[in-house]
Amino acid sequence: MRKLGVLFFLLMVAVIAGCSKREYEVNIVIPAGTQGEMVYSDMEVSPKGNTVKISTGEGLGDTSVCLKPVDSGEEYEPQGEYLTGGITVELSAEHGKWYRIGIRSYNETDQDITVTVKVRGAELRIS
Repeated sequence: MRKLGVLFFLLMVAVIAGCSKREYEVNIVIPAGTQGEMVYSDMEVSPKGNTVKISTGEGLGDTSVCLKPVDSGEEYEPQGEYLTGGITVELSAEHGKWYRIGIRSYNETDQDITVTVKVRGAELRIS
């Protein structure tokens, strides 16, 4: 009976560990009048490995997505990857560095719009 209890305990630990893939929603504000520029999140992400996985969230259609290095001191030219609903994009990133998530967007209204992206494989911080 004791062996069965230990086996059950180990099985539960394995299930909980397998479910610990945290997914975060990151807001990105698209200013009124934006005409196809890259806009960036206020939140910063740092990969747990060598990649960050990003998928579309609420209010976001097809777009380009990129990671902009924070504190690089260099001129940054975004090379966006295509992002569409139902598909997860895996972006390369250096472990331990911080990035802002950028999307190419349009907002022809006179009010700011907030959209979200879903992020996995990263830690988050408020900039």
